[in-house]
Amino acid sequence: MISINRPLCVFFIFFLLNYVYCGKKKNSINQPQYEKLFNNSFDDSVFSTINSQMTKTVKVFCIILTSKVNRERAILQKQTWIKRCNNYIFGSGEEVKDIPTFKAYHNDGYSFSFGKMKNTLRHVWRKYGNKYDWYIKADDDTYVVMENLRAFLLNEDPNKHGYHGFRVAAGGKFDPHTYNSGGAGYVMSRRSVKELVEKGFGDSKYCRQTDEAFDDLEVGYCLERLGVIPSKSLDSRDRVLFNVLDPPRALSPAVDGFKQGFIAMAKFQYNTSMTAVADFPITFHYVRGEMMYALEFFLYHMEVIGRNSRLNRMESSDNTYTKLKVNKKLALIRQFSKYNFRK
Repeated sequence: MISINRPLCVFFIFFLLNYVYCGKKKNSINQPQYEKLFNNSFDDSVFSTINSQMTKTVKVFCIILTSKVNRERAILQKQTWIKRCNNYIFGSGEEVKDIPTFKAYHNDGYSFSFGKMKNTLRHVWRKYGNKYDWYIKADDDTYVVMENLRAFLLNEDPNKHGYHGFRVAAGGKFDPHTYNSGGAGYVMSRRSVKELVEKGFGDSKYCRQTDEAFDDLEVGYCLERLGVIPSKSLDSRDRVLFNVLDPPRALSPAVDGFKQGFIAMAKFQYNTSMTAVADFPITFHYVRGEMMYALEFFLYHMEVIGRNSRLNRMESSDNTYTKLKVNKKLALIRQFSKYNFRK
């Protein structure tokens, strides 16, 4: 008669039943689990909560200089990036109530942008004073990635002087008078704006007493005489954050006469290429018409399967448990493909 080890037999039967049960359970819940995970992929509440908190931490007022003839540009900006400013104002030569714009000057010509900027900034400072930390001036064809701007400013003190943007000089690299390009957007701290408005604009010791001039050049010269100089405003690899060109021209290595002008004026070694633009850019200039919508889509709606941000890779480095992460992500991509694409 065969001797049976009862404890071993009981263990084997229990193991077999458990294997069958778990296998069935696994097969029965796999599909609903992935469906739930897929539905969760539309929940972007972490990003929206972070953005909400950053908006409270780094308060940015946006000043956009425009004109009546560029009404459509202002509308495009309002439908895209401007809604992420803490507050904003359009300064124009004429009041347009449905934008709305502030009548900053009696002449709407571009050559009077300094007059527009002075009056708009004075109006904003009188109305809001110290309420905002930073003030960015942009053109009506500038696109600003507000989240990247706030991250750039996060560790800066708005109660100290600050002046950031794309550094240029009218006389080229060897001109000692440096200012930030207006089209790429320039950012000033609360303290710098306070001194500019209360001390600089009305005093010929600091600012030229004229209205017919370019705002970026004159504001830069005023700030220089107030002891404020432009910061480096590049990323850790010396890539451009405030782009004086639109994305196609900023990313293309081809150089024409128009682009050569900016290369000659830049106060740093400026090249245009895919590797010259920062991967967390702050602004682009000459963004007109439907390109404004395209940037909004590419930045806030488009994704690339399997790719994480560098911020995510700081949390969990790709060089640890790489094979495990790859296999897990590939399995997830396979399931995502089943749910996301209709054939």
